[in-house]
Amino acid sequence: MIVCRVILLIMVFSNMAWALSVEDDSGRVVTVGQPAMRIITLAPHATEHLYALGVGERIVATVEHSDYPKAALSIPRLGGADAISVEKIYAMSPDLVIAWHGGNPPELLAQLERLGLVVYRSSAKSLKDIADTVQRLGKLTGAVERSDEIVQDYRQALSELQMQYQSAPRVSVFYQLWSQPLMTANRSLLVSQMIELCAGDNVFANRPEAVPKTSVESVVLLGPDVILAPTQGTPADWKQTWLAWPEIPAVKHETLYTLDADLVSRPTVRVLEGARQLCKLLDNARTKLSR
Repeated sequence: MIVCRVILLIMVFSNMAWALSVEDDSGRVVTVGQPAMRIITLAPHATEHLYALGVGERIVATVEHSDYPKAALSIPRLGGADAISVEKIYAMSPDLVIAWHGGNPPELLAQLERLGLVVYRSSAKSLKDIADTVQRLGKLTGAVERSDEIVQDYRQALSELQMQYQSAPRVSVFYQLWSQPLMTANRSLLVSQMIELCAGDNVFANRPEAVPKTSVESVVLLGPDVILAPTQGTPADWKQTWLAWPEIPAVKHETLYTLDADLVSRPTVRVLEGARQLCKLLDNARTKLSR
């Protein structure tokens, strides 16, 4: 009997020792009693994080557009990020739900918590925040060693890019986020921070709205050296539509480029790949502009 009690106490204290709390991206404290094994992701970037940590096989359900890596395509779907059934999630008995803070409906997440589910709200607002998110998710899943490796490599690569471009000639950039209506990004979006990293100046960085609406006339007046647009959601002939305004330096020097939207908008470690591509495009523009 005494031996059984000792074993029970050891088990209890072991679980207490592992129990871990982290602060999520919304400032809430999230606590798990053991490494999360049944996980639901409510955003594509959350799915990417878990595969990067080597625990993607623990995802029991996700949302539409969780398409990277290819293995993620086989995960059962719950629907779109803004239209998900609470009942479906609860029925799957997850021990961790990774949500998109600002993307998933707040009332949905509140309902999940009232039902006793553990919800981590993920929403990295800066390039630095991405590393912090990876580290926290590594703790919640028990993948601490892997998360430490990812974070170290990520921070080093980010620092190297900063050093490489800190003295590069500045170029002004217009990011065409959407065509109809014409929309762009202010400095709060990751793509704008990447432009800054690559020694570019987002001509709409100081607008108060995260995604400002603008006009062709405004772009003409600002005269950007470079125009960028994402491949997803942009018409195939988008470059041709700017040819009517040859007075814009970007049109005159043919410095209009496309970017992979997933690499510059999803807050995952793959933004490094997107940043490197963006920096090379701005280097190409510098060469053309100097002729």
